[in-house]
Amino acid sequence: MPRHGRTHVRTSLTRTVIALAASSAVMGLGAAPASAENWRGSDPAGDVMTYTSSPEPPPCGTFTEGADPANHTADLVSLAVRHRRDTVELSAGFRDFTGGGQQSLEFDVKTDKHEFSISLDRRRTGAAARISVLRPGEPSAPDECGYYTVMSLVDPCRGLEADLSPSLDVVSVVLPRGCLGDPRWIRVGVQTGRSAGEAWSTDIWAEPGVDTAVYTGPYGPRVRRG
Repeated sequence: MPRHGRTHVRTSLTRTVIALAASSAVMGLGAAPASAENWRGSDPAGDVMTYTSSPEPPPCGTFTEGADPANHTADLVSLAVRHRRDTVELSAGFRDFTGGGQQSLEFDVKTDKHEFSISLDRRRTGAAARISVLRPGEPSAPDECGYYTVMSLVDPCRGLEADLSPSLDVVSVVLPRGCLGDPRWIRVGVQTGRSAGEAWSTDIWAEPGVDTAVYTGPYGPRVRRG
């Protein structure tokens, strides 16, 4: 499903793959006190939304959405950030990440200079990770069906590592700070999507009461370099 107006659902994963890595270490998601370089936030369980589309009536068809509280595999429950001297470590926890099939996950990172997107595809053959810098400017004008596109620049990141751990229900990435322009601080958000036939299920991390109908984010608090 292509990314389109976020007032309905945010999806992605059409960008160029620039790295494929497996890391032996997984960043733990145990509760830890907040500090300048560490932050962890929770996300409610049972808040997955599922979207289905039909080609009728033309030209735009029908797009429906509904709550999907029984969906465990697309259900985010936590987001963690470690902003270290040389690296940035991001981790997303799921209610249940053991199911098979295709799944996507995207970390949004906002810094004092730019916004970035780090995307992972979960397939039977492994995980593909890439990082891209969002092109400045507004999205294209919506078409007759309300869809729009946003251009992005691919920014290679040597040293980017991704790890999917179904046994721990955790997905994590580690990347050099230089890939983000050596920021003073970062703010992070995450969303996931999972396809099943004609349906697309998604969960977007957000603090209570925060609107998720935005192209990037929503973001957690600033996490400064340790």
